[in-house]
Amino acid sequence: MESNHLQDDDNQEFPDMKFNDTIQYYVYEAAKWAKILSIVGFCIIGLIVVFALFIGSVLTFLGKFGGGMMPANVSAGSLTVAYLFMAAIYFFPTLYLYQFASNARDGVGYNSEAQLTEAFSKLKSFFKFWGVFTLIIIGFYAILFLFIMIGGVGAALGQ
Repeated sequence: MESNHLQDDDNQEFPDMKFNDTIQYYVYEAAKWAKILSIVGFCIIGLIVVFALFIGSVLTFLGKFGGGMMPANVSAGSLTVAYLFMAAIYFFPTLYLYQFASNARDGVGYNSEAQLTEAFSKLKSFFKFWGVFTLIIIGFYAILFLFIMIGGVGAALGQ
């Protein structure tokens, strides 16, 4: 674990790196915080799932009192599916973060290069997931903005 020889896609060699005590300390501390954040993430996912399962009953109960809180075309079932989908999306990065935390802590504690490699692989997956997800959301907003602009121009020309 003292040195690691890596190559990137261009076959460019990196110099050997030393995994000194300071780096081990920072990785161990990062793993502790990652574990806390991942456990909180799992709790929030659990709350989202519970909320998704009971949203239909809550909306039916509130609907008896009137007030028209929900638009007519939104059903409780569609909200349940939306919240379950949201929980499923958040599950995977939370799992990657938890796996990073567990493997990094054990890798530093047991001086295991294999576990540290697995830990950083999970951290890469965590960031890759959020990067791709962010690009998808930005693309969605760009398309939505384009349709809004086209609709606005169409409405302005129609008058």
